[in-house]
This record gives sequence, C-alpha cells and structure tokens, in this order.
Amino acid sequence: MPTIKVGDAAPEADAKVRYEYRKVQPNPQGANLLANDVLSTMPKDVGKYQVTAYYDSKDGKKHGSVSTTFEITKKPVTVTADNKTITKGDAIPTLTFTVPTGALAYNDTKDALGVTLTTKATSTSAVGEYPITIEANSKNYDVKTVAGTLTIKAEEGLRMSASKASDDSNRSRYDLSVRRGTGYLDLNADADDYLNRQTVDGSKDYWIGFDLDVYLDGTSKNIQDLYVSSTGKSTDWDKISDLNNSKRYIGDFYLDNLSGTSFTLWFDTDDDSDNSNRLYFATSSSGANEYYIDVDFDAYRGSSSSSSGSSSSDTSKVDGDRVSTTTVDKTSSVKNGSATVTFSSSALSDALDENKKEAKREKADKTYIELDVKTSKSVDDTTITVPRSSLDKIADEDTGLKLTTNQGTVTFDYRALAEIYDACDKTNIEFYLEEEDDDQYVLLIKDGSSDVIDLGRGSVEVTFDYKLKNGEKSSDVKVYRIGNGDKTWLATYGGSTVYGAADVYAAAPTYVTDMKADYSSTKKKVTFTTDALGTFLITTDTLKTGSGSTTTTPTYNAFVDVPSSRWSATYINKLASLGIINGTGGGYFEPTLYVTREEFVKMLAGVAGANVTGYTSSRFPDVSLSRWSAPYIAWAADRGITTGTDGGNFAPTMRITREEMATMIYRYVQSSGKTLPAKNAPVIFADANLISGWAQTPVSVMQQAGIIDGNVTNGRYTFDPKVSASREECAKMLAVLYDLVR
Repeated sequence: MPTIKVGDAAPEADAKVRYEYRKVQPNPQGANLLANDVLSTMPKDVGKYQVTAYYDSKDGKKHGSVSTTFEITKKPVTVTADNKTITKGDAIPTLTFTVPTGALAYNDTKDALGVTLTTKATSTSAVGEYPITIEANSKNYDVKTVAGTLTIKAEEGLRMSASKASDDSNRSRYDLSVRRGTGYLDLNADADDYLNRQTVDGSKDYWIGFDLDVYLDGTSKNIQDLYVSSTGKSTDWDKISDLNNSKRYIGDFYLDNLSGTSFTLWFDTDDDSDNSNRLYFATSSSGANEYYIDVDFDAYRGSSSSSSGSSSSDTSKVDGDRVSTTTVDKTSSVKNGSATVTFSSSALSDALDENKKEAKREKADKTYIELDVKTSKSVDDTTITVPRSSLDKIADEDTGLKLTTNQGTVTFDYRALAEIYDACDKTNIEFYLEEEDDDQYVLLIKDGSSDVIDLGRGSVEVTFDYKLKNGEKSSDVKVYRIGNGDKTWLATYGGSTVYGAADVYAAAPTYVTDMKADYSSTKKKVTFTTDALGTFLITTDTLKTGSGSTTTTPTYNAFVDVPSSRWSATYINKLASLGIINGTGGGYFEPTLYVTREEFVKMLAGVAGANVTGYTSSRFPDVSLSRWSAPYIAWAADRGITTGTDGGNFAPTMRITREEMATMIYRYVQSSGKTLPAKNAPVIFADANLISGWAQTPVSVMQQAGIIDGNVTNGRYTFDPKVSASREECAKMLAVLYDLVR
C-alpha cells in the first residue's frame, strides 16, 4: 500500500484512510488509461492496477492522497483428469479433475481454472481404454494439465431395460434406470380416471405394464432361463419356464408374454393388497447374478384432484430455462358479472409439495404455482383470495405465483410475493383483476380496505388479450400505466383529447408510463413487466399536447415561479403532474429553498410508488408516530434506504446534503433489485476527498447514470458533497431517476 504523509509526518493514528483501486488499461496513443470501475477492496484478477490512498484527519481540516501502481500475475497450478471406469453400454460418467490442496487463491473454486474435459468414448463404444483430454483457459491461473483414462470393461451380470410401454393410454411416462444388480421403475399415471380398471388375465384391477428386454453379460438372454423370487432368499427361487398361471402373480406383479428375450411386467396400482414393490431375478436357483426391480408408483404425481381444486404439473423450456409449473384449477362463483374464488392453504401446500417434487425430478431452473380460475366470458372482474401465510411459504421456496383468468394472466416472481406478504397484515389477501371499457384494465392487491401498489424488489409479468381494430398496426400497440387503480375517463386538454385520471391536477392529464410492451399479432396478446400495479391502458394512440406535438408528458407550468425557461422547469413540472412533489402554497414552488431529510424521503417514496399506509411504527426516537412523515421514514428504514444519523436519530428537519441524497437514491435502487446504466464517463471531482467514505460509491454510480452533475468553479469540477440540496436539485435528480427505474 502507498505511504501517506501530511507534510513530512505520518497522519495521526485516528485519521480516516481509504483506498481506491482502478485497473490500468494500455493506450496505444500514449499514457495508460484508468478503467471506469472503482474498487474499494484489493482486486483479485490478474492485471496492472493503480491504488490511491485518501486521508482525512479526524477534525476534517487536513486531507491528502497518494497513488502507486502494482501488478497481479497468474498463479501456476497443475490439475489432473480423474480416471474413470464403466461397463459397456453405460452412459459416459461426469468427467472430473483434481486440484492439489491449497493450490487455489482466495476462496476460488475449480470454476476459476476454466477447465474443459472431453473424451471420444460413447455409451456404444467397444471395450477398451480411451484418453480423457483436459484443457484450461483461465484468466487468473497458469494451468498445466495431466490427461486421464476412461476404461470401458465388458458387461457382467444380469440386466433389464424397458423398451416400450403397455397399451394403457392413461399412463403418462415411465423410466428404468440401469444399475448393476438393480433396476428401478418410476411409474406415473394420469389420475383423472385412475387407469380405468385395466384388465390383466381377466382380473379387473388397476394395472400398468412394461415390456422389458433381458441381457446377461451384455448379450440378450431368454427369459425362460431365468429364476424369479419375491424375497431374494436362497429357498425362494422359481424357474420362470416352470411357472403356471397362478404363480405368475407375485405380490403386486404379474409376468406375461414369457417367451424369447423379452417379457411384459405388470404392476397392480390399486393399493388394496400392496404385497410387494420389489421383484428379484437370477440366473440360477441359488440367486447367481441377482437383479431386482423396485417400483415407485405415484398416480397423483402428474395430476391430482381434491374438493379445493385439481392440480397438475408440467416442465417446459422458457427462454433457455427449465420451468416447472404446478397448476391448480378451480371454478369460481359468479354474481353480477364478478367472479370470486378462494384457494385454501391446504390446496396450495399440496401444490407446493408437488411442485418441489416435479422441480427436483426435472432439474428445473425456475418454479411456479399457477391458479387457473375457470370463469364464463360474461365476467368483467375476478377476485382471487389466498391465505397470506401461503404466499410466505411459496416465496420461501423461491417460487412464483401465476394467476390465469378471463381478464388476463399475471405472473408474480417470488420477490414480489415476499413484498406483498410484508405489505399486508390481513389473514387473507385478494388479487383483483378487472377489464373495463376502452381497453382499460385494473390490477390490484387488496389487504382489507387498503391496496398494495408497489412491488418493491419484485415484478409481475402481465398478459392481456388485444385484437387490432380496423386501421391499427401491431407495431403501434402500447400499454400505459395511467393510475393507481382509480377510474379513468376521456378528458379534453388544450384542444386535444387525452386520457386523464381523478387524482391529478384539473389543468393537466396524468403522466402516463410507457410499459414497453410486446404485442403478438398471432396470439393477439400484449405482454409487459411492471413493479407497480394500478390501471393500465392498451392503445395504438399517443398523448398529445395542445400544440399537437407527440409527447408522453403534456407541457404546462405547474407553478407561478417556475417559468418554462428555467433549467429545472421540465423536471419540476413532471414530478408535479405525477403528484410526487407539491408547491409551498399560493401556486409557488420556491425552487431554491433547501430540502429537509423528511421531505426528501417522501419525494423518494413517491418515485417508488410506495404504499406507506401499512407502516405504523417508528424505529427513530425523534420521529413520533403522529408526525406527518413517520410512515415515509419507516418505509425508507425498512427498505434499508436510511439508517439514521449519529445517536440513532433520523433528524427529520435537518437539511439533506448532496451526498446524503445520492446515497439514499443509490440504496433505493439497490433495494429494488434494479441496475442503473453507466451513461457517462466517470469523473474524479476536485473535492473527492471531501466525500464521506460511505458516499463514495453512491456518488460515482449516480454521476455515471446522469442523475447528478458537478459544479464548475474556476475551472475546477466539484461535487460539493456537504452542501445542502435545493428543491429544484432534488426535482432534477428524482425526475431522471424516475425515467430510469419506472
């Protein structure tokens, strides 16, 4: 690390010292360049770096910095491919390699070595030895490799394989895993009619069957030369060629078509006797080359039903991911055009258990519970009620929730479910979806008399039906969010017809958010993703100002003291039309007044679309529950946006500084699970040494995202971190933030 000196002396012991690291990038045109990313901890990747140490004295009067460069080179390591041995006909095993103990740096795993293992051997290759080649392409390690060997030996012993299923059309899938001395049948049937009483040898029971091929030492073997047993004991073996019809019933099994090198194995699924789920085979009466088959039958794995709804599971590939979905169907009650349906905690718990099994079996990347509500076409709105506790359990399994109704399909990710659970306190939660006239839809979550609008870190994918009208083009279809669930209407503004909402200024329509929707002309469906619920409009039109120019924000001046020529007018008018900021009275905004910490938190909550009605406690002693800002401060503290000031207080009336403002915005973005773009090249402010350590990264991220700018004084580009922020500066930052995250 570089040595810091103040004058000719070392800094005092309690001085604050922080380090920044930047990668040095070669520049063909001259001096080396520094990378944009600033690291606060020692880098681990190979390369040349510049480290800068910054010094701040405890009293804040002395500052200093010094830089130096250093290089991290590749660490040498030797890896060896592990030898493998399989039997002819087996699948090629997973190829692995060994790394000497202590060879990896930090907490690196084997993945850091970039090793690739290959072999030309296949499951059909002849007996012999095949090389396992090993190659490596590592960023941080100089890897030397030692090849291995895959040995394929001749097959020994008895083996069976399932070649085809029986004629039972109700059976949905089967599997037979081949293991030396053991086979395993994973049977699965459609539960809708529970196998329809399939008849076997005149017996009216519930049967499911498989055709099995027989092999000994890799060569087809005549089934009649084998012996069979229900126990595998030495005194319990019968030669198959000697079996009469009654002896072909062994426990829950029945042997049929016993000729040649294959036979049919039937299994009784009715659970009436359940004598045995295992059957043994051998090549002699003493049990030589013993091979047994285990049967695990679950008629309800693929489909189940109960009084609270029927369910089924399916796994499909979506955008490269394996997605397992368990669907629960239920018919709703309908009255006066409104459908209502309630899913019990037991039904959702059973569906979740089934979904976990399906996901494990299919190695799914994502999982969902789907509630499919059956309604008639005359239904205008649907209310789906689920227990709050069930949402918590589903979210804990990182599982999403999909709601399918006549009005549309909405899919909440597990983060959204967690946010909904936290925001609600009632026993049951209602999901409400309404289709209004003029292609307007309302999507809300109701917690008693309160509505949940903000999904925080979560999101929901929404799909609505939309059929193009005469003259409309699919490329023009848009979806706008036009309100928080309030009823909307067509209003006139400046001579043009626009969409308005009840909760905005009478002189201007609401600001609408373009949801960046995708429209499929073949499916006649429009899809978008949002983190805020409310009222949505599908249209091929755009809003127009009085002058007729196309824009998403109508031009008007909300305040007397903010003329359109003022640099901050666009930002202030925008936030005012959204209801995020208000004036100071008498039609004035007073843009140069300073903003307090509580005022800024309220503005930030407005950008987030946060519903703070559920926040009824305070963690700061200087914020009483009766204070107007208490719920907004509680929301910010709950999201990790603020941790208060020294002494555990919040200091609500204290002016907020520029670095505090940048930090709160940064933490809000992090808590929402979003990423800000790096639109601008990083700037090193001349007063960077005055920026507090906890604000260094937030200020850098905000500057690169274009949310904050510096000030130029006498040719010096400064940030002024300790300076109080004005109302118009806050408006600018929050308006830019709104466009980036909403």
